[in-house]
Amino acid sequence: MVQSYLRHRRNDFKELIASGSRIRLVNGGCLEPGAVVYRDRRDIDAAFAADMELLVEPGAPLPAMATYDARLIERAQMIARARGLGNGDYEFQMLYGVKPQLQK
Repeated sequence: MVQSYLRHRRNDFKELIASGSRIRLVNGGCLEPGAVVYRDRRDIDAAFAADMELLVEPGAPLPAMATYDARLIERAQMIARARGLGNGDYEFQMLYGVKPQLQK
């Protein structure tokens, strides 16, 4: 699992991708000092979107994105389609019963 709100995640993220690891991308959820994490929602969303760009690559082992943000989901789908990925080549992960319309 990679938390996009962590400021210094990029090197770890790139190493995991290069190693062929299956990655679950999340926004983040632990209370950490501002020096360690982004606090502003726009910064967190921008980091998540940038991470999606790296994660949704052909040949990546079933990347997973855990978000309830419809804008980020739509963006991930556009990125995946542009890279020739089908619906079964990546997945979204959500808690069952939370935003059921979005899950459909």
